[in-house]
Amino acid sequence: MHEESPPAAGNAFARWLAAELRARRMSQRVLAVQSGVDHSTIARILRGDRIPSLTTATRIAEALGARAGGEILADHGADTSSVGRARDALEADPALNELDVAAVMRLYLRVRDRRSRQRGR
Repeated sequence: MHEESPPAAGNAFARWLAAELRARRMSQRVLAVQSGVDHSTIARILRGDRIPSLTTATRIAEALGARAGGEILADHGADTSSVGRARDALEADPALNELDVAAVMRLYLRVRDRRSRQRGR
């Protein structure tokens, strides 16, 4: 089994995932195959570089035989806000790749920020 680096201190989902992988003596690559989530995404989650979308968390949770990913995310401090839901919707669209999602999210956040500043005037 490949040793996982310890997750970032503030990322409770990453700590949960690392503990689950250790308990099952499962590698990131095996989880990737079973969940359909790319192993590089799993590595970024474990490093604390990324908080998974609801879709990704659900796929990981189901592959591990855990309860629904949304419950795990909520329990472990993941982004379940409107921004997180927008990202989840974009990630669920098969016509968009990771770069497309990032580009649309940047635009969405700029518009959202602009609207927030306008309301604050």
